[in-house]
Amino acid sequence: MMVMYYLICFTPFVPDAEVRFRLGYSVCSVIAVHLFVSLGLLMRVTCRDLRMKYKVRNAAKAHDAQRKELQK
Repeated sequence: MMVMYYLICFTPFVPDAEVRFRLGYSVCSVIAVHLFVSLGLLMRVTCRDLRMKYKVRNAAKAHDAQRKELQK
């Protein structure tokens, strides 16, 4: 939403080219921060899910090994 408000500043509403140029850099930085935060959250959730799958798989293997030992 913030970037959409920035886009208004690239219309003739702001006549100074230097101000538009500086606003362009701030738009790029806002987009970059949003991208890094979103990717960071996505990576955190993905890593958490992978850890849980790893724990479940190892627990299932251990359970199968114990069951085979008890059947002998």
